[in-house]
Amino acid sequence: MTLNVLTHQNDILSAYDVVLKSPGYDHWVILEYESNSNIIKVADTGDGGMEELSRSFAAGRLQYGIGAVKWGASSSAKIVLIQWQGEGVPSSRLVTTANHGTELKRFLRGVHVIVTARSEEDVDMESILRVVGRLPGVNEAMPALTEISQFTHPKTVGTTYQPVKPKNEIDANGREIFWKEIRAQENDRIAEERKREKEKNEIALRERNELSERIHAQLCSEEGTKKTSKPSNPAMYEKNIIRANDLMRVEEGLFKKVSNEPQQCIAEAYKLQKVTEEQTAIKQASGYIPTDEGNANVIQENGLENRSQQKRSQQEVGISSSVIYQADRNCTQEDTLKAYYESEVTRIMGDAKSAHGLRVIALWDYQAADETEISFGPDDVITEVDQIDEGWWRGRAPDGQYGLFPANYVSLL
Repeated sequence: MTLNVLTHQNDILSAYDVVLKSPGYDHWVILEYESNSNIIKVADTGDGGMEELSRSFAAGRLQYGIGAVKWGASSSAKIVLIQWQGEGVPSSRLVTTANHGTELKRFLRGVHVIVTARSEEDVDMESILRVVGRLPGVNEAMPALTEISQFTHPKTVGTTYQPVKPKNEIDANGREIFWKEIRAQENDRIAEERKREKEKNEIALRERNELSERIHAQLCSEEGTKKTSKPSNPAMYEKNIIRANDLMRVEEGLFKKVSNEPQQCIAEAYKLQKVTEEQTAIKQASGYIPTDEGNANVIQENGLENRSQQKRSQQEVGISSSVIYQADRNCTQEDTLKAYYESEVTRIMGDAKSAHGLRVIALWDYQAADETEISFGPDDVITEVDQIDEGWWRGRAPDGQYGLFPANYVSLL
């Protein structure tokens, strides 16, 4: 981009004119940019010669120093333009301002040579005199340094005060070494943190595995290995309810049928017993004492009658016993059927109830560490939950697996 010298043209020309008309060629001027723009302005002036000018540049800026060098006793002074590029200036800025020194030389008119410098070694008197000595028309020998300027350092003051001077920027090699050390320290710190984190994770994983093994061993010893069954769902719950209702209807019909049979048997037995008692009473009421002549016949008839009566009694007792046995058997069957269907209904209702037992919802993702645990994702619903421990529960995951999981990963529904 083009150098802007028109904004502060009057100030620049006035300061430059002082340098040209200096009787002892001791005056100098430094120009610099306004912020990051291309507008140039007067930054500093002085009358201490080139030695003072070489110490007045800032390490982190782009500046232009203008001073005069007296060459020999007969020749006129040579105007030197120093294009100062501090070591802290970004490379992109150096590229955009590379031609500004040439543009400034054309604007000032009278500058003999341009010296590009990045450190104080580039602007010492010996370096500047070597550059000026290569100019065309300069045939005399290089003058002594004492002939160039009459500037003398001020005497030191009797005090312990030391002026604070900003140090030069660290050279490239020193800066690289410094940053290598910083990066090495940072890498060591990161490696140490990763090592501590790895050890912490290993300890936590080992403790969790040990706890899981203890809980698993305890559960296996108490309940044995529980087989994995199909996951419960609402459809299975409705199916169990319908099955329970059907069993209750069948139970009611069987109870009615069984309850009628013993009543009929008992009624028949009671009727038969009553007829037998009436016949016995009639025979006892109609008995008489036989005569001696008919004793044989009477005894014979009585024997026949007694045998027939005993036979009928045995038949009646057999019928009564069979009726009572049938009634007892029916009553026993009734109790057995009732107990069976009551247990079946209780089991089905228990299964239906367990289908909607304690449920929890997952808050975070969890992956099982072994086959005794279950895996689930966020918002998954875990059913058939058993709160066996304060830190570990057991339940069925959405994929049907039944096992342990951490209690702090879920929330009760």
